[in-house]
Amino acid sequence: MNKFTFLGLLISLIFVSSCSDEPDEDDDLMPPTATYYFQAEVDGAAVNFAQGVDNFFVGILEGNTFDANNNVQAETGATMNQVIFEGGSIQPAPFVSINIYKTFPGQFEADYSDLLTIFELSEYPYSIDSQGNDGVYINYSPDGITNYSSEWGAQTGSTFNITEFIENSGSESAYIFKAEFECMLYDEDGNSIELKSGLYRGIAGII
Repeated sequence: MNKFTFLGLLISLIFVSSCSDEPDEDDDLMPPTATYYFQAEVDGAAVNFAQGVDNFFVGILEGNTFDANNNVQAETGATMNQVIFEGGSIQPAPFVSINIYKTFPGQFEADYSDLLTIFELSEYPYSIDSQGNDGVYINYSPDGITNYSSEWGAQTGSTFNITEFIENSGSESAYIFKAEFECMLYDEDGNSIELKSGLYRGIAGII
């Protein structure tokens, strides 16, 4: 299943919105003021998505667990999906998602404490689509039509660090996490753009 089909799935959490139709790509990368946000320099342009600004929402897709058989032993894994997207329209719209994939070798079931380790304060490798390795992948679309993913190409020298993981005093999620990252993003034809100075703060998708 193409990972970009998730925009048609039910978003479990939705927040306040404003009234503009376009993401604010002309502003410099200023310190964020929203609780939840994505900002980065993408292909040389500043991109700022923030909860409650320009009709953007923050949410999570259900963190899904699965069983995989590697011909040696069964193992349980989980993918946690966090997303910020432009809502209020049925038309294609900009979005970014942060997806963390982790397996638990030798375990037939991942309990809640296992899932919490997905958001440990640490540097994470990037997961490459053809390899199926544990790690992170970032999906980005400037318009909801053209899709880019870190999974679709090499990530030599790329970084992803979770720098904050805290309990959430609000009712929308038990935890909040923050990450800093830089990577290459690729379209389905292999064309690349560079993402620099990335920041994401959102809801940790522990279900």
